Amino acid sequence: MEIVVDDRITQKTTSPPLHINGAEVERVNNIKFLGLHITKDLTWTINTTYLVNKAQQRLFFLRKLKKAKVPSQLLVNFYRSTTESILCHCITVWYTCCTTENRRDLAQIIKTAQKIVGTKLPNLEMVYASHLHKRASNIIKDPTHPGHRLLVPLPSGKGRELADMMERRKVDILCVQETRWKGSKARSIGAGFKLFYYGVDSKRNGVGVVLKEELVRNVLEVKRVSDRVMSLKLEIEGVMLNVVSGYAPQVGCELEEKERFWSELDEVMESIPTGERVVIGADFNGHVGEGNTGDEEVMGKFGVKERNLEGQMVVDFAKRMDMGVVNTYFQKREEHRVTYKSGGRRTQVDYILCRRGNLKEFSDCKVVVGESVAGQHRMVVCRMTLMVCKKKRSKIEIEKKTK
Repeated sequence: MEIVVDDRITQKTTSPPLHINGAEVERVNNIKFLGLHITKDLTWTINTTYLVNKAQQRLFFLRKLKKAKVPSQLLVNFYRSTTESILCHCITVWYTCCTTENRRDLAQIIKTAQKIVGTKLPNLEMVYASHLHKRASNIIKDPTHPGHRLLVPLPSGKGRELADMMERRKVDILCVQETRWKGSKARSIGAGFKLFYYGVDSKRNGVGVVLKEELVRNVLEVKRVSDRVMSLKLEIEGVMLNVVSGYAPQVGCELEEKERFWSELDEVMESIPTGERVVIGADFNGHVGEGNTGDEEVMGKFGVKERNLEGQMVVDFAKRMDMGVVNTYFQKREEHRVTYKSGGRRTQVDYILCRRGNLKEFSDCKVVVGESVAGQHRMVVCRMTLMVCKKKRSKIEIEKKTK
């Protein structure tokens, strides 16, 4: 038998018949191959109808087990091994192309099974996504697969999660630290966001900046100073905005490494003209502390706990560069000021800084609770309104996020 597949709506051509040993091969409209019904126009009604009928037969046995008072968990296991396995056979091939009516019939099987087992079951969309992800992962791992080079994974599995989070929280600019992404690249991470990152070791350090698609075209310059400091320069309605992502050495690191970080950050700041906006989103690994006695010009009163040596370095840097620690100017509950939680430890080590003259452009700054992408670190988000001119303003959301 022969099947000629042609899914074109127009300009279809008639292929000459195939002959083997002088005999013409029978041409059919559909064929069953490895349990999958394939039609010549690549519609999947025949296939889905076959799956629905077969799955309905399996529901008969599920009802019998229900009447026998089999526990719910065993019913679920039976359903997944005998019925769901039928519905998802080769699902990555046909699911996206089947009609709404086909999907409704398939969904009805799951709905009926839910009533029988008495608990919620994964819908077909979830099953499809799971199978698709597994299939793509296998192709990525297999260098001999023909599609291996067509699938390029992100440097971290969190790339798409970052994009989803930014879209959900309506964040335009995101600074990330301790990314552990090796390389010096820029790439799309989905949902209309682009990641600029730099790292030299996949096991430590690394910084990056994620931009909303509308802002990517406004990028004028990218400076990848080290795996602890990088900056982007954007022009937004005539205003130059410099976004700096930084990751300071931890408390136990050598003093030389700490001094090198602050020297790199100083150089970046000194290279930026004084008339341009600067926003630094960084994990400074230091506590500036609660209260601002003697440091009123660079910070507010609303820090967390007591200042340590690394926190004093942050304050000294702010004084050198005439900047303000934005987090500390907004009175929030401690839950919305703590940026790091691990076990019983609750402290503030992640900060957003800006030039003191531009503090009035910030209307809010707080920690966002509940985003699992951040791990032990919690997101610090602020709202900034660029003062373009007296009659024109451009609003953007800037977020500092780590890990």
